[in-house]
Amino acid sequence: MSEKEREQNEKSLREYLNRKAEEQFFRMAAEEIDAEEDRLFAQAQELPDPDDETMARLEAGLQTAMKKARRRAQRRRWLHGLGRVAAGVAIVSGGLFAGVYLTVDATRNAVNNFVLEAFDGYAQMETEESVELSGPTMPDGWDGPFTVGWIPERFTSVNCSETTGMWSLYYDDKNSRKDLSIYIWSPPLTPNINIEQMSKESIEDIQGSEVHIYYSVTDQIYMVLWTHNDYSIQIYGASSAAEAKKIVENFEF
Repeated sequence: MSEKEREQNEKSLREYLNRKAEEQFFRMAAEEIDAEEDRLFAQAQELPDPDDETMARLEAGLQTAMKKARRRAQRRRWLHGLGRVAAGVAIVSGGLFAGVYLTVDATRNAVNNFVLEAFDGYAQMETEESVELSGPTMPDGWDGPFTVGWIPERFTSVNCSETTGMWSLYYDDKNSRKDLSIYIWSPPLTPNINIEQMSKESIEDIQGSEVHIYYSVTDQIYMVLWTHNDYSIQIYGASSAAEAKKIVENFEF
């Protein structure tokens, strides 16, 4: 290998190491900014709303900062994407501005548009609560007196059965032996359900009716007993009380 080739290889290696170091730095900076922003946001919830003059000044300063950042971003591409995201987060961080972002439509829309334009398809900002994905809820041909609007995503298939005055849904988790079942009975057919081996976790008021949530230590699952519109409902196989409540909340009669 010639001296020139050796120098070229060493130069390429240095450039590669510098790139990796820069990427690591930006990744660490983004994590630090995110943690600080969360802390400031929590503190900001206890602050009073700014007056109109302060809001107008913040809005003007924000627009100026975003215009400058947008021009800089247009001259860069994905190689420094993490750095641009960190800069964008820094612009919109701060306890006082966090409150402004959530309460002023014009400011919120400006920030969203800035992020989408400046960072192309590499950034996403969500202002609503993330929607939790659902597994299959209802089988084809279902003709029962209710529908289920949400089921944990881990369940991959659903089957049903029906007899006079009783309807059943069975949800299968192919990666676990803990499946989920939902039973509903019309008033004359309500059975006596054995709860001796279960501990009562809570009684919730959901959809205008009392929902009783139990926990089975033996099976390590949660069960719901619920009477609504004169129907008796049992849900057996939830992995947590919160999951059981979410299933009930998404029932439709």
